[in-house]
Amino acid sequence: MKRYSLHPSSFSLVETEEFYERKAKKGLILDKRGHQLSRFRKDEPKNLSYRVEIVDDKRLEDGKIPEEQILVYEECGWTHVCGKRQIQIFSADKNTDPLEFYTQ
Repeated sequence: MKRYSLHPSSFSLVETEEFYERKAKKGLILDKRGHQLSRFRKDEPKNLSYRVEIVDDKRLEDGKIPEEQILVYEECGWTHVCGKRQIQIFSADKNTDPLEFYTQ
C-alpha cells in the first residue's frame, strides 16, 4: 500500500531528514519524492537515518546522479533512495552506525 504526504520545504534539510526518520519509525518508508509530495510504502517500523544531498542538477545525466557518487555513499553505509533534480535522498540503518558524508 502506498501513502502520500506533503514534505517540508527543500530548503529545510534537517527538518526534511527528521520528517522521513519519524515516518520510518511508524513503518512508512520513503519510496519516491516529488515536487511537493513524498510517496511511502508501508513496512515494518525501522530506525533509519536519512540524508538529503544537494547536487548540481546541471551535472546530472538523464536526471540521475553519477554511479561513482552513489558507490562512495554506499561505501559509507548509505543507500540511494530517490532523487528529484538537485535533491537526492539517502538512508541507512541507524544500528549500523553509518559514516557521515562530511566531517569537520
